[in-house]
Amino acid sequence: MAVTTLGRELVKQALPAKYKSFADEPLTADRQKKLFTALAKEDPDAYIDILQNMNAIGERVVSTYGKDTTITLDDLDAGA
Repeated sequence: MAVTTLGRELVKQALPAKYKSFADEPLTADRQKKLFTALAKEDPDAYIDILQNMNAIGERVVSTYGKDTTITLDDLDAGA
């Protein structure tokens, strides 16, 4: 059984299939640069939408949890 985090799953949902592997490891500044560069070059039509989706994930998590952005399955609304 693979171990993952909610954040990784949210990022995977925002990415096209061929980029989902980027969410398997922490998205350091270097990995983000590689991801967004690849998206811009290989999928320019989807780039803006993906970037906006990723930004929305960050905004939602920070506005909900503040600087304590560690969330667990107990934090999720099962009905959503």
